[in-house]
Amino acid sequence: MFIASSRSTSATKAGAILSTVGVLLFLLCFSATRLAAQTSSAGVVLGTTTDPSKAVLPGVDVTLTNLATNISVHQTTNARGEFVFPQVAPGAYTLTFKAASFRTATLQNVTVEVNKSFTADMQMQVGAVSQTVEVRTTAQAELQTTDAQVGDVIAGQELERLPTLGHSALELRNLQPATTQGSFDSGGTVAGARSDQNTITLDGLDISDSIVGGQGVREGQPASIENVQEFRTGVTNGNVDFGRSSGGDTTLVSRSGSNAFHGDVYWDHQNSALNANTWDNNRVGTPRPKFRDNRGGFSIGGPIIKD
Repeated sequence: MFIASSRSTSATKAGAILSTVGVLLFLLCFSATRLAAQTSSAGVVLGTTTDPSKAVLPGVDVTLTNLATNISVHQTTNARGEFVFPQVAPGAYTLTFKAASFRTATLQNVTVEVNKSFTADMQMQVGAVSQTVEVRTTAQAELQTTDAQVGDVIAGQELERLPTLGHSALELRNLQPATTQGSFDSGGTVAGARSDQNTITLDGLDISDSIVGGQGVREGQPASIENVQEFRTGVTNGNVDFGRSSGGDTTLVSRSGSNAFHGDVYWDHQNSALNANTWDNNRVGTPRPKFRDNRGGFSIGGPIIKD
């Protein structure tokens, strides 16, 4: 709150105006940054509610609950029975549907992935609101209805257990279709575009190497297995959110806390005793060079405040 004094001089008033403008510009830029981050590192949950006769059902209260943090958001279906949760952080959720004269329906195992949509259509059953119908989803290929972007998500056990020479999540981009092998986290070509045309974002912020293009990440930006929760590389049909270059668009999402403490410990070991000698060395009689490399670390996460 700003209070102006009638006895202030013109210089003081001018300074106050400039200060106010500066604060507003800062808030505007900060809000724009947050909006961009949410847009490019989140998923979408959408669907339609119907009654037993398959007619659309408006006015249904839909609740989306994050299982890790117990945070809930609410939507009400429109006149066409549709609902959309547009900015959903990747993770596991439950959906709850409530409407007068219908049983409460709960959809379990809703998995939201980065830059992907989850369609959750629900047919409500006539009955009391106190009665509950529980529906569990099964593992399946989720049909993307919000865009035509092609690219898979790598997360969970895949991210933790697949071998990476430099312990970087970006090495696993080469598992995507239409990609070629690159060295360490530099990446290769994507869908025929040069490697310097790739774009890398972390939580919505562009961390592509500004000197050599999109081959790697800027110095000091984390992309290790312990820092990344999941990522998706769009190889073709990129959205306007990521249309900065003609190559692949890799979206990294950093790990977040939850109500439960969690973490991991790793130790990478390389030893020349476990490696074969090179063909050239064997040809000229050069013995295998001595080499030892040990790299270890750990990560831990948990709640700052529960729920």
